[in-house]
Amino acid sequence: MVLTDRKANCNQPRAACLDPRFIGRDGIVLYFHDKSNEHFSLVSDLNLQINVCFIGLRPVGRPRDYTWIQALGLLFNVHALSVEATKAESWDNEVDHMKFYYDGKETPNKNGALIRLPEVAEISVNVIPVTKEDDRIHNYQMPSDDCFTHLDVQFRFYGLSTKVEGVLGRTYQPDFKNPAKLGVAMPVV
Repeated sequence: MVLTDRKANCNQPRAACLDPRFIGRDGIVLYFHDKSNEHFSLVSDLNLQINVCFIGLRPVGRPRDYTWIQALGLLFNVHALSVEATKAESWDNEVDHMKFYYDGKETPNKNGALIRLPEVAEISVNVIPVTKEDDRIHNYQMPSDDCFTHLDVQFRFYGLSTKVEGVLGRTYQPDFKNPAKLGVAMPVV
């Protein structure tokens, strides 16, 4: 595993960013709405498993949780890697808000990195807060003691099988047809 600096491009295919907004290999944007403190499979294949954990909140009177990616868990070959955004009351660019664990050992923290898993994947990951402007625009009703630091992620995969599964993984299947309703402002699955 190699760590280098790089930012995720949230407007390109293979990205998982914001309240989670996914862009599959097919380039189609879809929003994945579910519950906070839940885990989901992004990619499940023969030599690679990528799961996410969501954080979030449900403001009074809202029918669903607002959620963001708080952590990634990866199993590849015989190795395990986890990346998590650490909770912060307020955002400070000078503070590292990300933790990495590789095979159970903590590695140096950064607010952004490109993780290279030779012959498996490249993962650009950044930790960012929900900004006051995001809160104003979307009416998240953020609490004063948590800026909901979360991960923006972009992937590049090598050699996925045709039977790959998961929210992003299935977009790599040769016969994949996106279930998101196209032509709407916010296609949701």
